[in-house]
Amino acid sequence: MPTVARTPEVVGHERVAAAFMLAHLIVQLGSGLIGAAIFVGLGGMVSALGAVEKELGAIAFGGFFGGIGVLLGLFILVQAVPAALAAWGLWRGSSWRQAAAIVSSALAMTHVPIGTVLAAGTLWCVYKAHQAGLNGGDHRPPLRRR
Repeated sequence: MPTVARTPEVVGHERVAAAFMLAHLIVQLGSGLIGAAIFVGLGGMVSALGAVEKELGAIAFGGFFGGIGVLLGLFILVQAVPAALAAWGLWRGSSWRQAAAIVSSALAMTHVPIGTVLAAGTLWCVYKAHQAGLNGGDHRPPLRRR
């Protein structure tokens, strides 16, 4: 993956943005795993109670509830991938780093309130890095008018 030359100021802003994305990733994975564990645990308890009482409906409901927990965990894991990619790209200075950070921040905005705050911080740092890059870093020369 190509990396681009960056000024120290751009690197600093992008490293802070990567930290925001990493924090979002950790919060998302932690809360997703806790939520999935609650669903799976409650489903297992309901199934166990149904087995003791020989109630087929309770066993089926417990299995359904546990399945919802597994799907919730997979959904959270899939949603965490863009944040991980954005953090990695920002840290390494890949050419696609700012686009990935913007897309990942847009997805993180839906995780109110913590994800929204972390996404806003990421967007601010990416904006500041872009501005610093325009003032003497990695940008293309401006288009000339003829």
